[in-house]
Amino acid sequence: MRRIKMLQHLMFLQEYKG
Repeated sequence: MRRIKMLQHLMFLQEYKG
């Protein structure tokens, strides 16, 4: 379940960068 958190973090970073 820790992988989901990592994925969410990546998505959040991408959205912030985009």
